[in-house]
Amino acid sequence: MMQNKPLKATNLVQFKTQEGISRDLLNRLREKGLSHGLNDITPFSVDKIIVAEWVHLKCRYGCKNYNSSWCCPPATPGPEKSQKIINEYSMALLMAGRKNHSDFYLNNGHKRDVQVKCWKGMLSLERMLFLEGYYKAFSLI
Repeated sequence: MMQNKPLKATNLVQFKTQEGISRDLLNRLREKGLSHGLNDITPFSVDKIIVAEWVHLKCRYGCKNYNSSWCCPPATPGPEKSQKIINEYSMALLMAGRKNHSDFYLNNGHKRDVQVKCWKGMLSLERMLFLEGYYKAFSLI
């Protein structure tokens, strides 16, 4: 009887190509991103991502909103889990938007509308990548 070796999570779904994302697809992502307030999309190797323990401390002790949002600690993965997730990828896309708000630090509905538009844009681009065959595409907002 043959025994199957256990599959590693990183081997289950490979990146679509070894070359990364084609210039054509990157241009289409950038074009679609503009409509969501995302001004730039830059691909880079995940080896350049540094996960540090101190970041969690800044949130826990430096932010009055700690433990009050789905997108902030402790609802988000900790540093060790984050690093494990990142290690399952070879490439990432940095998506940046630029929006000047004189009231950025105020908690108001206008700022929230702009944030939601950006988040929906990132999810739209994630879906676009998935439909192009990049099944591991995932947005970290």
